[in-house]
Amino acid sequence: MALIFPLFGFRVRKALPIEFYANDLVKLLVKSNTFIVFGTTGSGKSTKIPQIIFEYHKKKKVIICTQPRRIAAVGLALRVSKEKNCNVGELVGFAIRFEDVTSEKTKIKYVTEGIIIKESIVNPLLPKYESIILDEAHERTINIDILFGILKKITALRKSFSLIISSATINVKQFSYYFNKCPIIVIPGKLYKITISYLKYYIPDYITTSIKTFLRLYHNQKNGHILMFLTGKAEIEISIEILKKELARALSKKYILIHPLYSGLSLHKQSEILKNTPKNLTKGIISTNIAETSLTIPGIKYVIDCGYYKCKIYNPNNRTDSLSILNISKSSANQRAGRAGRIEEGRCFRLFTEKSYRLEMISLNIPEIKRSNLTSLVLIIKTLGIKNILDFDFIDIPMINSLSIALEELFSLDALNVEGVLTKIGLIMSIFPLEPYTSRTLISSIILDCVVEVSLIAGLITNGIFLRHPQISKEKNILYDRNFLSYYGDHLTYLNVYKRWVATGYSSSWLAQYSLSHFAMNNVRKISKQLIMLVKKLEISIKIYSSNERKVCRSFTSGYYKNLAKRVKKSYYSVIINRRIVVVHPYSTMHLFNYPTIVFHNIINTKSEFIFNVCYSDIRWLKNTDINYL
Repeated sequence: MALIFPLFGFRVRKALPIEFYANDLVKLLVKSNTFIVFGTTGSGKSTKIPQIIFEYHKKKKVIICTQPRRIAAVGLALRVSKEKNCNVGELVGFAIRFEDVTSEKTKIKYVTEGIIIKESIVNPLLPKYESIILDEAHERTINIDILFGILKKITALRKSFSLIISSATINVKQFSYYFNKCPIIVIPGKLYKITISYLKYYIPDYITTSIKTFLRLYHNQKNGHILMFLTGKAEIEISIEILKKELARALSKKYILIHPLYSGLSLHKQSEILKNTPKNLTKGIISTNIAETSLTIPGIKYVIDCGYYKCKIYNPNNRTDSLSILNISKSSANQRAGRAGRIEEGRCFRLFTEKSYRLEMISLNIPEIKRSNLTSLVLIIKTLGIKNILDFDFIDIPMINSLSIALEELFSLDALNVEGVLTKIGLIMSIFPLEPYTSRTLISSIILDCVVEVSLIAGLITNGIFLRHPQISKEKNILYDRNFLSYYGDHLTYLNVYKRWVATGYSSSWLAQYSLSHFAMNNVRKISKQLIMLVKKLEISIKIYSSNERKVCRSFTSGYYKNLAKRVKKSYYSVIINRRIVVVHPYSTMHLFNYPTIVFHNIINTKSEFIFNVCYSDIRWLKNTDINYL
């Protein structure tokens, strides 16, 4: 049965630019089963195209609109359900990883790209769907590139099927050539004049500069909402904390509401951001790059652009992923600035120099397939039944070296045999909606009778619940509370926190004491339940909380073997496969211990290379495995 969300009270927008081109879109649907819609952010592509196609199909066919982010899929479903005067889960619904809010009545369905990829593995021609809108195609995630190849094949085999590619940046010609020179329709955006201001010289502390700029705007401008871009949740939280203290000291008569905006935000908080507000109330939105294209926030007049974003970069030379803070592209800078000119003239304050914009920033973001670990991509392509990876129709061919490493790592994870064919373990790994390393960890936990614990820990890590900004005091860090601390490291400490929350009856007030999100913790429950359900479908019996801590650590070691590291001194470790020196993050519990061998999930690049999500390990656990380069 579908979960039905009540309607939220935000007013529906006036006519959007794309609505004036509805007839042109319908004519293209008749002439071509593939075409591209290019329109600036805010032109109505994401909300209106599905409705136009739905009306064209006489309200009988299921329309899919893919999104690169969960928060966008959920937010758009909320908005369109309001426009269609229904509850989410009825006519309009959404499906994201670990959550499906649809019913038999659902005809307009917003989904993350991975949902369609999983469906295409079971039903390669996707017979349930008549039209798919591949939205935000310019973001070029790995999943978008995989869907390009899958959907191109479907359009050749199903003449009644229609594919619409939607993009907010100007590189649509590449998409057109890839889809056999398909037509492009341009939707002019309605932008007011935007005044761009740059820094005169480079200032390294972009967080402090952003906060000072926000406060100056608040005190000196009469009206208009403020959108401030930072790189991640931790930066957003510490900035909001500082802003609230400064605004409380100011004793201003102006009213302001400050909202965070990042992936994983609760439905209620999303709806608060999207609501229209009284004219005497200023709204401040502190956001990651999610606000560039995925969500359009009404009433933004001022944009503060820090000039950076957080990005996972894979280095094939040392075979490690690093979470790095990088310069944005010119395209992203223009997208951010465009947020300020939707309803009236706006201003964008770029916290970088004009010279940096003109000479140092690249034009477009690098496609994810060119900078990421390709293990997930290769596993998906193998699951699709393609023996030779290069037989897949890529819009951009990945680096051969990265593909070779991905094949080797899947072999080491027992997902492929020596001939590169998917094994039974590889097939099971593909069932779980997790990255391959975590999927392999889960399989090991089944063997070691600790699958419940590992599924919970996987959910806790996936939600990034315990990763805090360095400026947050240790007193507020729950990981340093001796009541929860496990001598085996972060993973078991997270589990201790979760167990205590369960013991309180899932109390939201208890979580608030430790500044933990009730929404995120509830997501952990959903994730673990779905993982356990998938395990049960394999007809495997499950023991509840029957294992010891070493078994949990051993499971993560089997999945993340490439992140094994030996202690050099104090909190310094050398990664075994490449001798890279890393430092245990000060907010990791392993900072308190000095085990000779550890295994970790993440590398965070700041002034040093910090490792986070760290637990105890023993290299002897890998004695009988076929890991060639350890």
